[in-house]
Amino acid sequence: MNHPTNPKHPEEAFLEALALELAAVPDAEILEGVDAGQVLERGKQALAAAKKEAGRRRLQRAKSALAAREFARDFDAAPVSAAEARAFLAQAANDPRYTLAARKLDEMSDEDVLRLYRQAKRLDVSDND
Repeated sequence: MNHPTNPKHPEEAFLEALALELAAVPDAEILEGVDAGQVLERGKQALAAAKKEAGRRRLQRAKSALAAREFARDFDAAPVSAAEARAFLAQAANDPRYTLAARKLDEMSDEDVLRLYRQAKRLDVSDND
């Protein structure tokens, strides 16, 4: 007796048999009472609408990415000192929008403070958008 090494689940076997049976049915029988031209036209319209929507979404993502790059460039062009960043973060620690309560700003390096400041500012701007 020939046993497969990886038996199929009953649902998978059923779906495979159903697909094979459907593939064997002639088109005329499937489209009985339906105008094939109308079905084809509806399919083309659905495809065109999907392509249009996909294009709209790609354009929106590209615009968002461009705006983010421009913001980052403008934001990085306006330098801030570590002392100013610490002062901002000290105020932000009392702001419920930020979770900085456990941070010890005095013990953080200037680089870490500036990085945290940039992150907070970017979040602040994205919240306002």
